[in-house]
Amino acid sequence: MIKIAFITQPWDGIGPGSSLGILTCNIIKRLIKNNKVIVFAKNGKCNLEDNGNIEYFYFFHKTDAVIEKFLVFIKKLMNYKKYNNPVFNSFFYYFFYSLSISLKLKKINADIVHIHNFSQFVPVIRFFNKNIKIILHMHCEWLSQLDKNIIRRRIKKTDKIIGCSKYISDKIKEVFPEFSYKIQSLPNGTNIPEIISGDNTKAISIKKILFVGRISPEKGVHTLLSAFNKVAKERPDVHLDLAGAIKTAPKEYIISLDSNQYVKNLDKFYNQESYFDKLNAILYNFAKEKVVFHQHLDYEKLKDLYEQADLLVNPSLSESFGMAVIEANSYGVPVIVTKTGGMIELVNDGFNGYKVNPDDPEALASMIIYLLNNDEERIRLGQNGKTMVTDLYNWDKITSDLENIYQSA
Repeated sequence: MIKIAFITQPWDGIGPGSSLGILTCNIIKRLIKNNKVIVFAKNGKCNLEDNGNIEYFYFFHKTDAVIEKFLVFIKKLMNYKKYNNPVFNSFFYYFFYSLSISLKLKKINADIVHIHNFSQFVPVIRFFNKNIKIILHMHCEWLSQLDKNIIRRRIKKTDKIIGCSKYISDKIKEVFPEFSYKIQSLPNGTNIPEIISGDNTKAISIKKILFVGRISPEKGVHTLLSAFNKVAKERPDVHLDLAGAIKTAPKEYIISLDSNQYVKNLDKFYNQESYFDKLNAILYNFAKEKVVFHQHLDYEKLKDLYEQADLLVNPSLSESFGMAVIEANSYGVPVIVTKTGGMIELVNDGFNGYKVNPDDPEALASMIIYLLNNDEERIRLGQNGKTMVTDLYNWDKITSDLENIYQSA
């Protein structure tokens, strides 16, 4: 039995409140059968049967919030414009969070520490825990986008780097080829529904399109709504559900770092008018009555939307993996995605869905209409997707592959 410690993002809790919390809990559920697991988070708990092999420690320091404000103030004062070294990449960003965890790790003598996204925690943990194996799990492009010299020093102190898709791993290898030997890919997983109460293979009077994700510019919701105007005009029987928090991602996290012109163009959405107001302005009146923004939903309500959906659309301009894609496929729902990031790996054209170019509402509308008009094609794609996800993206397989990474470290 080994001791494995998980460190959440410092603003995250653990459990159903965040996507990384859900991912971590699904992995922990399987790890605690044979291992001791320690969770470091701001708050929360995994909804698991406690067999004595899981322990939680919560850290939240008001000092970290003060330091963050001070760092922002200093950079504004200096008119600092080095976009590849933003405040959130600073060694001092949530320093007391990482320091408290580092000291606790030393005391409990953990064997492995599994960190989500925050590379600045690595040197602090390594300083106090010389022999611990450090796994840095990336669910975004930060390692390939941030200051190379800073990131290189941090990678050097890790034992393994995991990318949530081949897309993420390959980008890190491209920037840091000398560390290719310690960089691996591990896709996210999903729970496979045993019984689906709905029946999306039968003809119904309303065709339902589903979007699942944060309502934020990089998710391309504006592209989807522009496309939906055309779809709703041609197919009056259509309905669009959007499930996800209305929360614009900070500009410095994605827009300022990405070299992709599609993403750079999103700068226009960052002004005084909210993104949500802009989205409402896009919809024609006849289309508005067919659209529902559900905001954040718990698992049971989201499950209902997946069961009712005829089609899932993910029009993202920046996407490291695409969790909603495999979730939809697990319910037998076909998908349309943009040729973006990790989603390219998840969708085989004509097998479990289709890919279209990003930021192209005309192409997206045409593909949506094509699939809405072809019931047999949708059913075939959905069935293929369910088989694929069951084989490749179930949590048992993902956890087993992760344990192999731990062993190789």
